[in-house]
Amino acid sequence: MSTMHSESEPCEVATNVSFADFPLDKLVEDVGRESRLSRCEDYWPAGAWYHCMQAGVPRWFTPASKGEIGLGGWGWTPAERLKGLMAIASADLTTAFVLTQFVAAISRMVESDNTLLHEQVLPELMTGEQFATVGISHLATSRQHLSRPVLRAEPVHATSEEWAGEPHAYQLDGIAPWVTGVGVADVVVVGAVCDDGQEILFAVPVDLPGIQCGEGASLVALSGSGTDQLEFNRVTIGSEWIVSGPRDPANRVSSSAAPNGGTGSLQTSALAIGLSRSAIGYLRRNAEQRASLLGPTEAFEAELQDLERQLLSAAEGEPGLDATQIRSHANDLVIRSTQAALVAAKGTGYVQNHSVGRWCREALFFLVWSCPNELTMSHVCELSGMAS
Repeated sequence: MSTMHSESEPCEVATNVSFADFPLDKLVEDVGRESRLSRCEDYWPAGAWYHCMQAGVPRWFTPASKGEIGLGGWGWTPAERLKGLMAIASADLTTAFVLTQFVAAISRMVESDNTLLHEQVLPELMTGEQFATVGISHLATSRQHLSRPVLRAEPVHATSEEWAGEPHAYQLDGIAPWVTGVGVADVVVVGAVCDDGQEILFAVPVDLPGIQCGEGASLVALSGSGTDQLEFNRVTIGSEWIVSGPRDPANRVSSSAAPNGGTGSLQTSALAIGLSRSAIGYLRRNAEQRASLLGPTEAFEAELQDLERQLLSAAEGEPGLDATQIRSHANDLVIRSTQAALVAAKGTGYVQNHSVGRWCREALFFLVWSCPNELTMSHVCELSGMAS
């Protein structure tokens, strides 16, 4: 893994841009070009990320204000946000994946009642001056088979007389196992569990004593995302950095209620659809010279268009398939379409660094990342020939 770095600098962007006026094609072109120029999947996508920040992409996902605090969001609808995310994923899945983790951190801070985060943290994230990410998978899907929480929070009281009141700080001990952009993050929204089972989300500045980050795990694909564990060795963090909680895990917002984030979310499905676009686009280009590919390509295109409509309808709250059903269909399409592209490419696609081979590896990502347990078991049963 190469040394990760960020080229993002504070940027000036328009205060209000509609989806119709946004130069999405130009952004996709810039991101795709940076992806091709890097020629290595292990590099942090600094160039592509720079273009996203310069274009004001964080403003897609935030409101104009939070109370009396201006955040500079553009007020885009959930469907418009997903259209933009699908487009970026079709140009470079690594950049789109990093963006979802960045957005997950921002969204949780926006939803928080903590004005410190709104006044001091969010402004620098909105301009690209700082990078934020999340370490919360262990609260929902990762390491759930373990009897002891992997990241624990112990209350700290200033004096014995204050023991009955709210703690002024917490001590974090353990690991957040899957943190994207761990080596470049300035702030990480992590989830920890108290002894009584209550969960707390903290916006943790990574320069606190006792924090150690991994160098970036070598993954089957998306290694450039710099995803690795973040270790906490008795790290003391003040209560002023609480994003939410303490709360009972049963009160955690479910993915079906939060279509833009969470396990099995529509955002993850949007990434799968974006990658499917790349693979199906490759089939279309080849079908122009090989008539035998025309029928299968048209079938894939029809399926893709139908799934995109379902995704956008769900984002706007229209009745129909829920987030998990859409995720299942998106997983299935991305696996089949990327493998079809590999078959069409023949041996050329099997050569190292060819885009089609990379797409096949990237498609496997959707089988393991934040995949709801019922969907995981359905896949296993289907692969074994059993009825799910």
